[in-house]
Amino acid sequence: MNQDRMKFLKSCKEEDFFDVSLDCNGNIVAFHVVKKVPHFDRFAGRIDTLWVAPEHRKKGLAAALKKRAEEWALAKNLDHLHTW
Repeated sequence: MNQDRMKFLKSCKEEDFFDVSLDCNGNIVAFHVVKKVPHFDRFAGRIDTLWVAPEHRKKGLAAALKKRAEEWALAKNLDHLHTW
């Protein structure tokens, strides 16, 4: 994984959603980041990144990560999720 991705991942705050998928060797093959952001008098989730390594695409990893992010947003009572 390149240094720009690692720098971005380290910028995530505790209140944000961050999830990864690993292969059997412990390598990151997919990750999803949703930042909790103010939205008028409530909070929303801003989808910052959803990345899957090319060799692991079309296997349902992105769908599984998105589903977990939606569950997180519901549990946090976020108004909605949006992309920027």
